[in-house]
Amino acid sequence: MPQYEECALTPQQESLWDQTRCRLLWVCPAFTHIFYEMMNNANKKEFAIFTKQIPIAATDGSNLLLNPDTFFKYDLDERVFACAHEIAHGIFNHCAIGFRYHKAGKISYLSLIHI
Repeated sequence: MPQYEECALTPQQESLWDQTRCRLLWVCPAFTHIFYEMMNNANKKEFAIFTKQIPIAATDGSNLLLNPDTFFKYDLDERVFACAHEIAHGIFNHCAIGFRYHKAGKISYLSLIHI
């Protein structure tokens, strides 16, 4: 796992993060389960890595990465959407697939067989 320079949240940001996680649980319970079970590989009490090394939100395929300076400027539903979007990347294993395609230098497609 790459190393990210982490930053601490302010008390206001901690409150906004709690609100974001609660709303995510309410509107996307299945995504929240994936988030808590699959995407906390750094074992953070916040269940995310807060770093200023990314623009807004990202994933390394194993963890949710958030820039608190930009992420918390969005309203609650936008923050929930951003989290669900990054969780979906983890669900579909996009990071590993993208790495494999990059390494191969191409995207391959399965042949469709019509019977």
